[in-house]
Amino acid sequence: HYQRAISQLHSQHQDREFVVQLVPEENEHDSSAIGVYGDGMKVGHLSREDARSFRRRLGAKRLSGQTTTCPAVITGGFEKNDGTRAMFGIQLDMKPFE
Repeated sequence: HYQRAISQLHSQHQDREFVVQLVPEENEHDSSAIGVYGDGMKVGHLSREDARSFRRRLGAKRLSGQTTTCPAVITGGFEKNDGTRAMFGIQLDMKPFE
């Protein structure tokens, strides 16, 4: 769903680490959703299980509802052997809270 936004990020950050924002949000599909934003563009969500776990971690540190950040890199986008392009993804480097 976010290939266009990730492609734009890729053109700006080409294989370099950058920072994404993890934004707690409620939507019609998941009241515990965590949106992932890069350079002001929505580029995805944490999985439902990861979002719930992340929200518990935020709550334990008294950070409920706050936007946080973490390093990320873009994956994919390369040309495959059959001539098609691999889909883009974003790999987050989420370290444990201290």
